Amino acid sequence: MTRSLATSVLLVSLVASVTLHGAQHPDVTDVPIAAGKLSRRSSELFRIDELWIRVAEDTEFHRWLSQGVDEEVAIILTTNTARLADESGARILTGQLIHETAPAVTPNTVDQVGQLPSGNLPMVHIVFLRDELTGTLGAVTLQTADAVTASKFEGFDDARVSIVIRIKPD
Repeated sequence: MTRSLATSVLLVSLVASVTLHGAQHPDVTDVPIAAGKLSRRSSELFRIDELWIRVAEDTEFHRWLSQGVDEEVAIILTTNTARLADESGARILTGQLIHETAPAVTPNTVDQVGQLPSGNLPMVHIVFLRDELTGTLGAVTLQTADAVTASKFEGFDDARVSIVIRIKPD
């Protein structure tokens, strides 16, 4: 491969990478993370399809989310919550998105019987929000080992975002 051809290929790759990253960082649109019937896996662990939701027991948020068990629940990632502020049945969690992975079974990535979230990845993706003012961790930790679900968080690492959880009663 000639030097100019190699440079052209590199330039096209960089432009494609920047374009893809920009597309994953929407300013107005929402990124649907999961939608479906909410089930409870353990006292602190809830689930919608391939997404596990860990919420500390004996908290107001846990009591609120528990009301959504067996109901349709939608979770979206957004950078624009102004239009959602007064929506009933929804909670908005805002902060700096922290995206980690756990390559092996740990107490934080298993349910009460020691199973990893089902999925097609050899690791569990763990996502939570950090409050920008206090540095504390948010009320919810999202976990998945599904490649499609995990890819929805790409491009948002360390960004200020909101996770919106919406319970839609029957």
